[in-house]
Amino acid sequence: MAGLVAVLYGVVAYGFTLVALLYLIGFVGNLVVPKSIDSGTAGSLLPSVIFDAFLIALFAIQHSMMARQGFKRWWTRFVPPSVERSTYVLFTSLALLLLYWQWQPIPASVWTVHNPVAAGVLDGIFWLGWVVLVASTFLLNHFVLFGLSQVFARLFGKQLSDPKFRTPLLYRYVRHPIYLGVLLAVWATPSMTVGHLLFAGMITGYILIGIQLEERDLVKQFGDQYRRYRQRAAMLIPFPGRRVCRVLAIRVQMIFSSNFKLICPVQSRPQKYSASRETQITPTTPAIPSRQEGRWPSSRTLGRVAVDAAASGARGVRRAVFRERASRRRTALKRFRDCFG
Repeated sequence: MAGLVAVLYGVVAYGFTLVALLYLIGFVGNLVVPKSIDSGTAGSLLPSVIFDAFLIALFAIQHSMMARQGFKRWWTRFVPPSVERSTYVLFTSLALLLLYWQWQPIPASVWTVHNPVAAGVLDGIFWLGWVVLVASTFLLNHFVLFGLSQVFARLFGKQLSDPKFRTPLLYRYVRHPIYLGVLLAVWATPSMTVGHLLFAGMITGYILIGIQLEERDLVKQFGDQYRRYRQRAAMLIPFPGRRVCRVLAIRVQMIFSSNFKLICPVQSRPQKYSASRETQITPTTPAIPSRQEGRWPSSRTLGRVAVDAAASGARGVRRAVFRERASRRRTALKRFRDCFG
């Protein structure tokens, strides 16, 4: 009986979540819904700003606090663990519905895009953001994120497996695609008002703070596995230069690092490696200045490095570097990763 009650509770909580999410799309995009971010009677500027900021802060505190592991351990002393996630999404939905209900519009215009092509592009980015958000939940586990799997597992007497670290599709390039989708949706609009700008700005600030808290929990849960993931995947924006920077850093380290000696086989590929047949490659070119020395290599120098790397056969020996010099690659990554975010 308790399992059936938990399932009914989880389904109701999931229904509230769907309503809140669908209304959020209309609220932000000024679509269909009876009250949107720019509709309604406008009040005085300062009281509206203060009250709207309070509503967003209330949502942010609830959404972040109830997601922390310490709060979950305390909270599950009073509620069954199987409905903890459903309770979380239910409270989040109620906080959003309160925000929609009490939002004070501030219709003063910040920008308006009149060009139909540009306006269409912004509308497309708006819808792309929602697609990315919803798709990202399914890439992980949509029904676990919204609490349905937990309540049905209790009903059928099954135990959910421990969460495993996975990086499917978008997660290979962006650590938080759900937040990326939210940012695309709240900022992409042909007509930005002061109220919309306040909403987008505060949501962005909350996301940046929430990411730090969330990643702290993920590091505790997955350890070095997540630390390595942070090095190779962008936080929000998948800059293409990150991969270029990684490859270039490896090549720079291969050619110009001091006391660098690479041992690689010279026999043909089908033969097995023999320690008696090896060649040492010791570069004589001076090392590139590091960040600790207060200087960065110029773009011309880096271009020359790439050319020299190809000319000296660096591409052919890179496989050996990947195997033999893993620690050196991590040092090079740490030195150069900031140049492309």
